[in-house]
Amino acid sequence: MRAVAIAADRRLQAVRMDRPVPGPGEVLVDVRYCGICGSDLHLPELPAEYFPAGHVLGHEFTGVIAELGPEAGAWQAGERVAVFPMIACGACAPCRGGHPNLCDHGIDAGPGIGRQGGYAESVAVPAPGFRSADTSSWARSIEERLTLTRSMGTALRAKAK
Repeated sequence: MRAVAIAADRRLQAVRMDRPVPGPGEVLVDVRYCGICGSDLHLPELPAEYFPAGHVLGHEFTGVIAELGPEAGAWQAGERVAVFPMIACGACAPCRGGHPNLCDHGIDAGPGIGRQGGYAESVAVPAPGFRSADTSSWARSIEERLTLTRSMGTALRAKAK
């Protein structure tokens, strides 16, 4: 499949790589839209031990479930989803306190940071790592709009403060 990955010289480059196979508790998402976050522009500047050559960025994306790994739950191929930028651990104090959005380890496990991200045609994502976007009442380009959910949430929170 096609992807954009960090090269050895720390630039982003188009590459070909194997299509991921979803493991236990994961689903394979065919990416439809991926936003470019400001942090994606700076992550390649970090030392290679954090983001080695071959790492695929992109943590703001939407897509369609293509395949389910074993024990992936009640999801179905063909469902449209918005992928979360972090995967809550469920064990840290914020998670135990009912605030998985503040997980101490979530960003480290999220797509584009702790695992391959949405600058690829397909991504294996843990089953709790997204929300369904299937509803017949939404516009046909819902995946494009959902790509902005994280950015919009950040702006709305800032406005509220």
